[in-house]
Amino acid sequence: MLRTTLFYIVLMAASLLYFVPLHGQEEERGLAPFEAVSVTGGIEVILEKGDSEKAKIRTWGIDVEKVDLFVKGRTLKIQLLNLSKIDDRQVKVYLTYKELHGVRATAGARVYGRDLIESDRFVVRVGSGGFADLEVETNSLDARAGEGGVIEISGKADTVDVSASTGGRYEGYDLEANRTHARASTGGEITVVAHEALDASANTGGSINYRGQPKEKNTRTLFSGGIHKM
Repeated sequence: MLRTTLFYIVLMAASLLYFVPLHGQEEERGLAPFEAVSVTGGIEVILEKGDSEKAKIRTWGIDVEKVDLFVKGRTLKIQLLNLSKIDDRQVKVYLTYKELHGVRATAGARVYGRDLIESDRFVVRVGSGGFADLEVETNSLDARAGEGGVIEISGKADTVDVSASTGGRYEGYDLEANRTHARASTGGEITVVAHEALDASANTGGSINYRGQPKEKNTRTLFSGGIHKM
């Protein structure tokens, strides 16, 4: 009886240890001026417009000093140093910017915009499971999603140039656009708006869904590609 009781006590203690969250760390850093952000390696970034460039870093299961932020060519790069396989690690970066004209997310990185991003030309790139959720107002949007990357975007754009390939997905149903050029291939999926003009091509299992009544429309499909009006 005593042995059974001790067994259950040990089991409960182990369970509690398993579910206790890993101790978190926090650090704030000032940053050199930048106009674009590139994130890689499973990091979550929350974007917020402000008066100065800075970052608040929070980590769980990994030392905060392992989070590397540096500016190169007006692009802020965010990555992990000496990355080892730690299943329970979590990294969040609350990033304040003054101006922003581009976002890149790769290798499982996730980028979320809290505020409307205003830019004459805005560029978004996601790949290798990267994710970006943004609201923009721009004259020209250039977006690429590949290798399972996902872009969810809303707002307004005069012209949109978007491509999705190798399982990449672009969800732009809530982005009002006048002129749209879309290309989907090898399983890529695209949802766009086109009020004035649409140029779309889909091939090798790629699919494009569009909303709007464009007066100019040019669509092409090949090898099981599909283009459909919603």
